[in-house]
Amino acid sequence: MPDFDAVEGFFDARTGVLPPENIAVSAASDTTLTITTAYEDRDFLKKLAHPAAAPCNEEFFNLCAGRYGLGLGYLLTNGPYYLARWETGAYFRIAGNPDYAGPRKAFADTVWFYYNDDTAKMNEKLAAGTYAAGVTSTAQFDPDAVGGEYTVTQIDNVLYGLVFNCADPVTSVPAMRQALCLTVDRSIFSDAPVGYLPVNASAGLPAGVKNNVPPAENEQTAKNYLREGLELLNATETEITVLCAERHEETLKLQMQHWQKELGVPVNVKISAVSDNELTKAVRLGNYQAAYYPLSSAEISPVGFLSRFAGTSPDNVARFNLEEYDDAFATLSHAKNDADLTAAMDRVFAALRDNAVYLPLNAGCTYLLNTSSCADLYYTDSTALMYFVKY
Repeated sequence: MPDFDAVEGFFDARTGVLPPENIAVSAASDTTLTITTAYEDRDFLKKLAHPAAAPCNEEFFNLCAGRYGLGLGYLLTNGPYYLARWETGAYFRIAGNPDYAGPRKAFADTVWFYYNDDTAKMNEKLAAGTYAAGVTSTAQFDPDAVGGEYTVTQIDNVLYGLVFNCADPVTSVPAMRQALCLTVDRSIFSDAPVGYLPVNASAGLPAGVKNNVPPAENEQTAKNYLREGLELLNATETEITVLCAERHEETLKLQMQHWQKELGVPVNVKISAVSDNELTKAVRLGNYQAAYYPLSSAEISPVGFLSRFAGTSPDNVARFNLEEYDDAFATLSHAKNDADLTAAMDRVFAALRDNAVYLPLNAGCTYLLNTSSCADLYYTDSTALMYFVKY
């Protein structure tokens, strides 16, 4: 968990250099926790609001024998609500805690949270007013379709672009990925400039950060890469299928024609349009070569978004595994000042650009919708945390 590397001794304990007892965290009293940081981390207070920093009863944790948090019987809470019911993959319900002694009692008796694996059904329920609140993306929902009972909050935290499967026999070759990236006609997708980070993840970056812009189209360089890639594949021609959501099929077909015009016969690019759920499943399972796919940032810091390209990340849908990138990212996650952060960001962007892992093309957003019955439910610039002001 590199989020807490700023804590003195944490990085050394995490990497096995020193034992955990050296981490500079101690209880000054029953109600005071002292944390000593080795350097300034501008997002440290936000990170303390994440589940990994939540207090935990050590005796109870050990009694769970590795199953802590995996079921109702393995949870211990002390807030205004407790988890009363949990159906994995379907819903969970929280209820007011009668034993809570804090200043703010639970406002609602119960709150139900529903998980929708079919986003179309969720959006239908939002449009019908079934839910008091909901979160959805611009790709799957028209905010103008909801009734006036909803308040809509937009968070600019999504990027659409080409994502390549670096574990596929063909698209594992960087030169093949470069050939496709350098022959993308960006005007087909958007006239607005798009960098490697969503708007919310770019917040607070030092002004000196460079390389946050993908390379421009270059037909001759692309053909050189294609020739190199085919030599590495020991082939004279190849085929690459690009997955996309059904609503993006016509756009991708225009780009397919552009690829064929610029790259010619040696590479046959096909477009496969599927439902949103099928696209998500294929990309997460690695059953694709390339995909026009949305990547979202749950945090207002760049670290969370860029972590998805680290070799050990469970969110690494690109199956990208490069020591150069991982080293740059490790430096990024514990940069001590703006100069360190700028240098690390430049290295991270350069690794993404030089290896053509991902080509951002369109900016998107996420919507939070809530009715007047829960008007005090809100996000800041992040979807990682939902705030219940009076609930």
